[in-house]
Amino acid sequence: ALMEILKILIPRVAAKQTPIGWALLPEPMKASLIEIAMADSHASVSAMIADINANIEQLFDLTQFVSDALRSDKELLSNVFLECGAKELIFIRNFGAVMGLVFGVAQMVANIYCAHNYWFQHLMLPVSGFLLGWLTNWIALTLIFRPIEPWVLCKRPRITLQGLFLRRQREV
Repeated sequence: ALMEILKILIPRVAAKQTPIGWALLPEPMKASLIEIAMADSHASVSAMIADINANIEQLFDLTQFVSDALRSDKELLSNVFLECGAKELIFIRNFGAVMGLVFGVAQMVANIYCAHNYWFQHLMLPVSGFLLGWLTNWIALTLIFRPIEPWVLCKRPRITLQGLFLRRQREV
């Protein structure tokens, strides 16, 4: 496959580097130069690959490559996020449901005792909705990302606290 590519590539490079000289060469001379270049190609390509292997970190910035790929391909970014954070997203959904139940019961009890209050009737839903959404998200995100370093609660049995996502960092 390399030889087929070189048969196409060598004349193009020669024509680009010395357009007049390449155009003036007779066809047998061009064929001879192409054969010489192809014969030398194995050593040249081997040396080039060895050089790339030795200097890969200077030639290729993996972090930049991944960042650019994720920035330019929103679907890829979304799939990576959904796959890596699937357990945490399930946790947020379930935690939101539990907190909704707890706050819903608290709201029901408050409504039973404060139903006669005009301000309570008009402000209860928007204020409790805001507080429920904000507090649920804050607690869920805190549990996912905090504490950053494992925090030992008990040595026997070993109980440690660490953010859910950070605990799975190696797995992710």
